[in-house]
Amino acid sequence: MLALIREQTKKRTQSLGASVSVGDLMTRPQPIVPSHLSMAAARKIARLKSADALIVEDKGCLVGILDSQSLRDADDDQTIAECLRPLQFCLTPTTTMEQARALLIKSGAASLPVAAGPFLVGSVSRAAVERSLAAGVLSATTARMAA
Repeated sequence: MLALIREQTKKRTQSLGASVSVGDLMTRPQPIVPSHLSMAAARKIARLKSADALIVEDKGCLVGILDSQSLRDADDDQTIAECLRPLQFCLTPTTTMEQARALLIKSGAASLPVAAGPFLVGSVSRAAVERSLAAGVLSATTARMAA
C-alpha cells in the first residue's frame, strides 16, 4: 500500500510540475505504543523495532511522539503519557517539502507522522526534508549554471 501511495503521489507531483512532496521521502511508520506503558517498556519496544522515535496513542487516537531524547532521559518508572511530546501536526503524502519543513520547525519535532485519511502511512524526519531541499537548491543552481 505504501508503494502505491508513493507512486500515485509521484505521478500527481510530476503532472503538476511541483517540487518533491512528503510522499516521495516518507519512511515506514514509527511504532505505535499505548500511553499507559512505562518508559522502560517504551525503550524495549524502540530497541526491538530499531526505532529512534515512537508514536503514542490513547483510546484509539494519536496523541504524541516519544523522541530519542525522551527515550534516553526519562526514568524507567515514568509512564509514556508523562514523557510524550504532544502531537500538534500530521503531514499528508502531498505536503510539499517547504510546508513540511515549516511544520517540523514549528513543532520542534525531529520527525512527524504521515497520514492518508485515517491511515498512518509513514513518517518523515526533518533531516530528510532538509537534505531534499538542499538537493533541490543544488540541482537548480547546477541547471542555471549549465544554461
